[in-house]
Amino acid sequence: MAALKETARLTPSELANKADHIVEQMTDNVAFPSPQPSLASITTAATALRAAITAAMGGGRMEVAVRNARRNELKDLVDRLAEHVSSVAGKDEELVLSSGFGFRRQAGPLAEPSMPRNLSARINEHVGRVDLAWTPVPEALTYHILHHASDPLAVDGWTLVGVSTRAAFSVKGLTSGKQAHFKVAGIGTRGMGPWSQVASSLVK
Repeated sequence: MAALKETARLTPSELANKADHIVEQMTDNVAFPSPQPSLASITTAATALRAAITAAMGGGRMEVAVRNARRNELKDLVDRLAEHVSSVAGKDEELVLSSGFGFRRQAGPLAEPSMPRNLSARINEHVGRVDLAWTPVPEALTYHILHHASDPLAVDGWTLVGVSTRAAFSVKGLTSGKQAHFKVAGIGTRGMGPWSQVASSLVK
C-alpha cells in the first residue's frame, strides 16, 4: 500500500485546497513528527499558487505561465510528501488516511473510479450542517467532498471540506441561512475519478 498521489487531475485551486487539507491533517500528527518536505514549505507554496491564480484571472499569458509554474511547484512538494507518508506508514491504512492522503493497495480494483451518482444534500437539524449521501463507487477507496458558497457553475472557489471512506458525509461549519453547493469525486488505485453532479441545500 502507498499514499496516493492525487494531484494529476486537480485544478490549481483544488490543488491548493488539497494542500491545505493535508497540512491541517498532518499538523501535530504524532505519526508524522518530521514531514518531508516541511508543512511550512507546502503552506508557502499553496499561498504563492493562490496569489498566482488571482493574478492570472485576467488571462494574461505571463500571469498564466506563472500560475502554471506555481502549480507544478506545489504538485511536486505534495507528491514528495506522499512518498514520505508511504515510507512512514507502510501498510497501515489508518495512518495514511490520517495524513489527509488516500492510499493505494497492491491488489484491488484497477479501474479509475466512475462518477459518484445520486448525490443528495439535506438540511440538518443542527445549525451550520448539511448531510450528504451518494451511491457508492466500487472502485473508490476514499471520496473528496468540495463546497462552494455562491456559484455552483464556477470553476474556481470550490473548497475541500472533507475526505470520507464512506458514501456519506456531514459537512459542518457552514454559514447559516445560505445556500450551499457540493460535489464529490472518488479516489481509487488509479487516481481520482470525475466529479459528481452538484447537489445543493439551504443551511439551517
